[in-house]
Amino acid sequence: MTIRTNSSLAAILLLAATAGADTSRRPSGFLPREAAVAAQTDAHRGRVTAIAFTPDARQVMTIGIDSAFKTWSLAMKPIDSVERQFRGDRLDVSPDGKVVVGVGVDNQSVVIYDRARKEVVTTIGRAWGINKCFALSPDGKSVVMMQNDGQARVFGTADGAEKSTFQGARHTSGAMAWSKDGKMVATVGFNRIGRVVNPATGEDIVQLEGAFTQARDLCFSPDGKSLMVADFQGSVRLFDPKTGKETATLATKAAGQKCGAYSMDGKFVAVGEQTGVIRIYEVKTGRELREIRDAHAAGVWSLAFSPDGRLLASGGGDGKVKLWGSAGSPAPQVKPDDRQPGYLGITGAWDDTAKGVTISTIIAGSAAEKAGMQVGDVILEIGGKAFEDFEGLRALVTSKKEGEEVELKLNRAGEEKKLKLKLGPKPPE
Repeated sequence: MTIRTNSSLAAILLLAATAGADTSRRPSGFLPREAAVAAQTDAHRGRVTAIAFTPDARQVMTIGIDSAFKTWSLAMKPIDSVERQFRGDRLDVSPDGKVVVGVGVDNQSVVIYDRARKEVVTTIGRAWGINKCFALSPDGKSVVMMQNDGQARVFGTADGAEKSTFQGARHTSGAMAWSKDGKMVATVGFNRIGRVVNPATGEDIVQLEGAFTQARDLCFSPDGKSLMVADFQGSVRLFDPKTGKETATLATKAAGQKCGAYSMDGKFVAVGEQTGVIRIYEVKTGRELREIRDAHAAGVWSLAFSPDGRLLASGGGDGKVKLWGSAGSPAPQVKPDDRQPGYLGITGAWDDTAKGVTISTIIAGSAAEKAGMQVGDVILEIGGKAFEDFEGLRALVTSKKEGEEVELKLNRAGEEKKLKLKLGPKPPE
């Protein structure tokens, strides 16, 4: 499930892979203070919006803003890729790993996708267009969705038939979560109300204390004793789902929406920030245990712990997926790169007709100016990769490092051109 640390990166970690099989010795568990990169890859064109492990903890699945659904080995080698399948910030997986559930490319329906057949087997419509307004039951047989009228409706995943209805969060919902024991569904909506409901009876268990500004992420701890709410204004809070009382306030150091995930033993919460930082907290005390700076360029957009508790996966605005593990593996160390993120030096706007970014300003002395780019040029690709908005272009640029050479494909007055340039560092402000 998606879903959905204060020191420098430490020793190394965990994975070695040979011909698609993981043969390395695995340490006993995730240790926040020792977490470092075990494997990584350029996964998507633009930000990685959702990430999940298969139940056997042997593969990683991702969704990108490019609407591609991809599967990776633990060495971050590609296994499968399907274009134009999902669009959204959540990816839930059935207990047997055969079915995944996500938001369709129309951003209005929930689709049940069979991984073996590589096709959608059920589509459930009438969802409201916020990407985490659904949750899969722990047995994989039902999915609960928030509808336009603020009602939560439960559907069967096999046939899409409606099973039951209960009151969710009025004025639609920002996010939903289903507890691992199947006895609780949590919703947080635009009306700043969070509630926990018994899905079997539709009755409220408790209303969460305090006000909320549309949840960006919402999840139960594996033992069901804690509920995390991350909203669009940067607040991350932990609650007791039985009493509704707040038990800890996390991640107040930086504004901007955040994502989060519980470790499998329920001891830690990882929080990803739009600053590119990952922080890991102790659930019991709310104390920050680790800060991982510069985890991703262009922000951290998705997090998930592996079912075996040994890895943390993160997806960034830079299109990269990284696996973080604890020291103790014979795998070679990933050497840190201290160079600054790449900088092109333009401003512009997305042109939906041209399917690119039209340049409106070129910064003096920038890589764009040195390469001879012009106002009015439409950037179509960078490094052979397309993008779907200005943010996607920025993410591709910042996923590179200063001094790296890239090739840009652009349209100038109706004629396609290719330019090679070396990215520069962002000038001091």
